[in-house]
Amino acid sequence: PRSMTRLARGCCLLLMALTLAACGAAPKPPPLQAPDAAAVLRHVPADTPYLVASLADAPPAFRDREVARLGQALQVLITALIEQAAVAGRQTPFDRLVLSTAAALDGKLDGPGLDALGVGRHPRFALYGIQGLPALRVRVADGRALEAVVDQVLTDAGLNVARGELAGQPYRVVAAGDLPLLYIAFTDRELVAGILLPPVRDALLPVLLGQQPPARTLTAPALAALLKADGISPAGFGWLKPAALLTDGWPVTRVLAAGAPAGCVEALREGLGAEVG
Repeated sequence: PRSMTRLARGCCLLLMALTLAACGAAPKPPPLQAPDAAAVLRHVPADTPYLVASLADAPPAFRDREVARLGQALQVLITALIEQAAVAGRQTPFDRLVLSTAAALDGKLDGPGLDALGVGRHPRFALYGIQGLPALRVRVADGRALEAVVDQVLTDAGLNVARGELAGQPYRVVAAGDLPLLYIAFTDRELVAGILLPPVRDALLPVLLGQQPPARTLTAPALAALLKADGISPAGFGWLKPAALLTDGWPVTRVLAAGAPAGCVEALREGLGAEVG
């Protein structure tokens, strides 16, 4: 139903806002050198075309106030989603996923609840691109507790989930129809998730899982310099370089080049602000 779709979108937006608020805006930069921040950052390619990250804490008073405020707002949405589900008719797989996520978060949007989920009160995360494909790495308090929560959410949603293993590291694959699409893995302290397309899956899965480093990583000094130049805190920041999504040889570029009219990729690059030689 259209109303459920609107609520689902709002729920997803508030979830991101809650995560950003929980990690907040830090007053001083040394946090980029902190172990948890470094553990996330070393997996981010230097050529990522986008980055949304939180690598430091906010001042406690600000963090507690914003978590409480956004948690209350999100709880209202979760309650509405659960009530809507009770009277809704046919649900899409996405509807079921949002509802099962809402049920897992219900009543756990405060400090003790985040601890119980395994997220903890000081997560560090980065959403970035591996050859333009989205990847998420989150440093949490208890990865195994969060793993149990995510497994329950996927089971309750009735999604098609397969399991695999690479070099001894287990992972899950969530399919969209018959297409393996979303890859998820856990360690004791991390959640890793990313979308991989079949043509590049074998090459990029080791990078997503952290078994193989990117060709070049976004280093803490380089990132600190970028943030300082723009006056941005490492606690919550992001950027997008649209033209970089069309880098030669990357999956999106290859798909467009294979199926789009001649000159389409170059025209898109120019429209997105890239210099076309």
